[in-house]
Amino acid sequence: MEVNEIRQLKDLCLHTRLTGDGAPLACIVIPSGEPYPRLAQAIQQAVRAASGVQLPIRLDTEILPEEIRQTNGIVLGNLAENRLIETLYYQWYTLVDRSYPGPGGYVLHTVHDPWGTGHNVIIVGASDADGMANAAAEFQQRGHPLGRGDQQGGGARHVQEPPRDTGRPEPRDAEAAPPRGVRGG
Repeated sequence: MEVNEIRQLKDLCLHTRLTGDGAPLACIVIPSGEPYPRLAQAIQQAVRAASGVQLPIRLDTEILPEEIRQTNGIVLGNLAENRLIETLYYQWYTLVDRSYPGPGGYVLHTVHDPWGTGHNVIIVGASDADGMANAAAEFQQRGHPLGRGDQQGGGARHVQEPPRDTGRPEPRDAEAAPPRGVRGG
């Protein structure tokens, strides 16, 4: 069996530029329907307030694959609602769907250069409308450095609401529980 040796690593694209030289270097990609247009406009305004540049807002059904591969993207939604997130989901770049991160929870993370073109995708994702509102608000709060140029996209931010009472007993602490098959005595 022949083994190919990797001789050069690809650029990690750790910085996601949203604007540069007074022009947009990214677009906001949303599904149709509420709450997405309103949330995208709020993110657009936050970037404009920080940079003076207005990012275009595009529907996931209207942006061509070739277009998104040539720009950075801020993508709102989840697997079930946004075609671009669906593509990234099935390539294991993101896991945001109607179950994860759960009610009121959200994810903000950067997918580094998924197309091999030097452009990144920032996922602003949630399972439900409350989570999307939380995600957009968090993005806006962090958005000022994003609008001024480079963004350190190395980390992920996941926030989930505390679990609700399900009526089931709480799991036992593994350290306090005796090993299985051992009786206390």
